[in-house]
Amino acid sequence: GKGESPWQVFTVLINMLGSMAKAWNYEGEELLRQADPPVDYTIIRPGVMGPYEQKENVFALADNGGNLKVSPVPHADIASLC
Repeated sequence: GKGESPWQVFTVLINMLGSMAKAWNYEGEELLRQADPPVDYTIIRPGVMGPYEQKENVFALADNGGNLKVSPVPHADIASLC
């Protein structure tokens, strides 16, 4: 997630422990970005999901897997996007 390289130390460790999960996520996102013809898509990276109180609806956007601040997000906020 967060647009990091699949070869950073933390990412390599997560891949080793999670059957290459982050590498497959990265590969899938790259295939969507490079699709020909282009495909309309939205990648949702919810940050830290939990039973937090819903304070206000604030969503951050970044193109091409940009690095965004990770913050707690209520389950209800993510469910409202689907």
